[in-house]
Amino acid sequence: MKFTRRHDLDPQTRIDIVKDVWINQGIYGKMTQIAQEYHISRTFLYQLSWAARYHLEDLFSDPQHLVEPPHFQLEPWILGVST
Repeated sequence: MKFTRRHDLDPQTRIDIVKDVWINQGIYGKMTQIAQEYHISRTFLYQLSWAARYHLEDLFSDPQHLVEPPHFQLEPWILGVST
């Protein structure tokens, strides 16, 4: 089986595909129908949906984990013990 890159699937078309997938998620037969409408495989449809979700999670994730913990110990300060 030979795969070819679809140059007619510009970024806006890919966004429309993902929106259709997310709107119709859980409706029996809709993924097949969307894949047929855009002349793409269902595998590509799910890969596109996964990639979009991954990038949105990365974009909107909480950057809290990037903050370094303080270098001093809070325990002696809380207990009132001098160091």
